Amino acid sequence: MTSTQRRPRTRRIPRRAPARRRPASSRRRRGLRRIHWAWPVTVVVVILAAVREWPVQSVLVAVLLAAAGITWAARRHPLRLARFFHHGPRLPRPGEWTIRKFYALAPGQFEQAIADLALRDPGVRRATVEGGTDDKTMDVRVALHNGQHVQVQCKRYAATKAVDANTVYAVNGTYRSNGCHLAVIVTTSRFTASAQAFAAQEGVRLCDGPGLERWANGGPAPWS
Repeated sequence: MTSTQRRPRTRRIPRRAPARRRPASSRRRRGLRRIHWAWPVTVVVVILAAVREWPVQSVLVAVLLAAAGITWAARRHPLRLARFFHHGPRLPRPGEWTIRKFYALAPGQFEQAIADLALRDPGVRRATVEGGTDDKTMDVRVALHNGQHVQVQCKRYAATKAVDANTVYAVNGTYRSNGCHLAVIVTTSRFTASAQAFAAQEGVRLCDGPGLERWANGGPAPWS
């Protein structure tokens, strides 16, 4: 072959890259997705079969599970549960309360409003309305996380009417027999001088109109 002659060009065939296998993590995720879709279907099928085979027992189990769920919710989220079962008007939020809005509430709604305010305190575990014809001067029972109970007497009075010492006498004489460690009197009005003196002597907490308005708008609770 002379120097003037050129060598024929050879065509190179490109090599095919080997097929890449999906990593084990992606295969595992696809398997988990299938499992996530499979277990709800399996649970529904098992429940339907159980209801068809044992209808009475299935209803009893459902009732027990619902009761357990409500009990757990009452312990973990008492305020949400109270608002869920409370079929009254929407109460104002902190910062929206005024004494006039307390006057607009009915007596039962006023007691429920005090219970809702108590549940906003992080130290409160439960607050229940117990007012009635024979409430023994206890309208709201407040259970604290430290194990103590607070008796709350609610007085929705006009601004011209003050809570006298007789109310403080009655509350001071009953809250211990009701199993409470502390007594609080909450009013939309004010207290007489004799009521304030006796309450300071016996350790009964008083919350007048301005104090109630501060508490409702984010201030400290009367028992704190």
